[in-house]
Amino acid sequence: MNLVEQKKEPAAPRLLVVMEVGGKIAALEIDGIRDRLDVVLKPMHGLLAGARGYAGTTLLGNGQVLLVLDIKELLP
Repeated sequence: MNLVEQKKEPAAPRLLVVMEVGGKIAALEIDGIRDRLDVVLKPMHGLLAGARGYAGTTLLGNGQVLLVLDIKELLP
């Protein structure tokens, strides 16, 4: 019987944001960190008004709309 030893490759490093919300600690895996932004948060309107897990939207300088997560809503 010929056993071949398989080597496991190390896991790729991950970037996590760790937070405490309402006495609970949670971490979100993110793709990257770009710039820090001070934004004006606007409530969701139209089709997205009932979407759970979002605190609202903001408009970026380049015209893109950014959806802002509501972490309290996302945690169980």
